[in-house]
Amino acid sequence: MLAKIRLYKDGSGQFLARPVDLMKFNEEDIRQRLVDLGYDYHSELMIVGFEDWQIERNLSLDEAYKIRDLIKSIYSGNDFLVSHMLSIHSFPIASILSNRYAFLSKDEEEAMVKVSKYYESDTLVKIFNKTNTWVNFIMAFVSSGDLLNTSRGFYYKVN
Repeated sequence: MLAKIRLYKDGSGQFLARPVDLMKFNEEDIRQRLVDLGYDYHSELMIVGFEDWQIERNLSLDEAYKIRDLIKSIYSGNDFLVSHMLSIHSFPIASILSNRYAFLSKDEEEAMVKVSKYYESDTLVKIFNKTNTWVNFIMAFVSSGDLLNTSRGFYYKVN
């Protein structure tokens, strides 16, 4: 989790020279290093992306550490799903932090069969009728955030 950090002071900002691995260093470590480099301990810090995930997205330091904790505790250190969600800029940070996803299948038909177990048949028929096609039917679940379509397969929101 190599965070690109921008330091703000008196309305101007500058990038720290190198990304910081948030899995290894806590906020105190980062701030102490700032002091060692001649910066104010209380400088405002903003995460502007993650180099190892090739994602540019603004997060507060607090949000980044909550995401780190989520990866460690809920996803057993596997950062794939979280980095996927972060790469979708319209995916809210609050949703990433509050929702949990479980793998369904690599096959879309099998995934949708499993998804259908969570819904009444009447509801599924109404959704399909509104969407008119198989692709639109799947996209209705993806658009709602209930289903994630990733390069590794489909994941379903389980909370």
